Amino acid sequence: MPGLEQGERKPIQPMKRAGLFVTDTARTLKANIAHVFDGGDSEVDYGLAIAIIRRSAGPYSKTTWEKRDKKEQNKEIDRISRTIHLLRQGLEDPQKSTQTIDSLANLTKFADEIDDVQKARLPAKQINQLLAMSLPSIQEELKGTYSKNIEMQEIVTKFLASSIITTGVRNQLKQTLRKSMEFLPEVNEWSKLGLKEALIFECGKDQDKKELIDELMKRLKGTPEEIARTSRILSVLYFNPLKIAKEESENIMGILLAQQGLNPKKIVDAWKQSGSNKDLPDKPIMRTRFMIGIGRNIEHLCRLALEKPGGAKLLWEEYGIADFGRYPVELLNEQCDTHEKNDLPYGIIISPRYDWSGAFYDDVKVFEDFFKQIHDKYRLRVVECDGKIGIARALIKLDKRYGKKHKIEFAYIGGHADGSSMDFGNDKKIGHELTVEDLKGLGLQRTSSYLTPNATIILGACKVGMAGGIGPILSTALGLEVIAPDNNSSTEAIHVDLSTGIPKFRVEYAFKDDIGQTRSYIDGIEKENG
Repeated sequence: MPGLEQGERKPIQPMKRAGLFVTDTARTLKANIAHVFDGGDSEVDYGLAIAIIRRSAGPYSKTTWEKRDKKEQNKEIDRISRTIHLLRQGLEDPQKSTQTIDSLANLTKFADEIDDVQKARLPAKQINQLLAMSLPSIQEELKGTYSKNIEMQEIVTKFLASSIITTGVRNQLKQTLRKSMEFLPEVNEWSKLGLKEALIFECGKDQDKKELIDELMKRLKGTPEEIARTSRILSVLYFNPLKIAKEESENIMGILLAQQGLNPKKIVDAWKQSGSNKDLPDKPIMRTRFMIGIGRNIEHLCRLALEKPGGAKLLWEEYGIADFGRYPVELLNEQCDTHEKNDLPYGIIISPRYDWSGAFYDDVKVFEDFFKQIHDKYRLRVVECDGKIGIARALIKLDKRYGKKHKIEFAYIGGHADGSSMDFGNDKKIGHELTVEDLKGLGLQRTSSYLTPNATIILGACKVGMAGGIGPILSTALGLEVIAPDNNSSTEAIHVDLSTGIPKFRVEYAFKDDIGQTRSYIDGIEKENG
């Protein structure tokens, strides 16, 4: 094969190769696919084969392998053999570079970042040889169709982010990617956002990087469409495996926040409490929600900066709002405009600081529709809290500003819950939970003084409407109507009837597996057909 030393070589030792420990199962597979190696003397092929086996064959105990029937074993062996065969074709003939893509993708498709491959003990020496030999095929593919250009860039970018790549190969890959930008058309798909920008930050000249930053900052002051698109690009860069791209995204976010008089570290730390559950780091839905959330936070921050200068700072300092992307911009704008006004009765949204799944970014459409129904007759004010103490402080602050003329007519309280408790803050912080026992305390009597006698409370949290849950206990303690779901759910819509002068609510919840009901309690007693 091109690039390999010529001449006679010593036979490959099955137990070790470049520090790679080979298990019993790997040795078994290697013996079965020996015919692919032309006698088993290709070091690169052997290292690649073991890498693919370790990336794709599942647990590697001998018992696990032997439990598979012969048909399954042969299928796995054939797949690995075919991958290596395609790789050889792609390396030897750049015109068959599509096969190189398929083969290289096998090394990354089971991980979102190439560094994860290191955990599988990918042989560094062999992978660097492989990449150096693949350059002609990579270059050929980058000149191809738009989709193949993007696909190859994604693969090579992941390799660039890995510490196992040597300086020489890294420089070659950077040069190849820099040249590839000549062939990259304007990106229109959401899933491909940020690739071009990441390549410029990683491989471009200093002047190119400066011009890109200036252009991004300019677009963040443009039309709503430009702001939305550029915000998404920054959020994608924030999760890019390339260190420089991530750093530049963080720097731009820091500039934006500082320009609005906000502390970048505090706000970004608050954002990180949404959709970044440390216990579920490998769940793609978590990364996607967190990515979308950060993008929307940037978008709404920039729109507030243009439409309500100083508004973001006001919302943070007076109402604790950091996750601007959870709420429609129109609602936030009105909250800024009416901060000093006490002309209409009002209701509130209490949102938790902590959102392990990022699910509350999905509520923006619910709040948008709800706001449209009431905005000419009621004010709607949002507060974000990190625990029960934070809720108490927010209610006191609202009552001092608006309570002499208007008490709270309704409240929507969101959170993650198990029925008997709701989470509002980081799980390491004391007082982050609101529990059933808290609701039985005397402190709730003061809370009732902030609400009108006919107020309604809507709970947007799982299972809180079940018997003995927070919903009925809260209704008993306050003597008010409480609407809540009795199983795992999300809020789908809030409907309000204002015809009688007292708002009457009907809430739709989307229940997991369609198992659950909306419950309504008054003085702790469930309403019929509630």
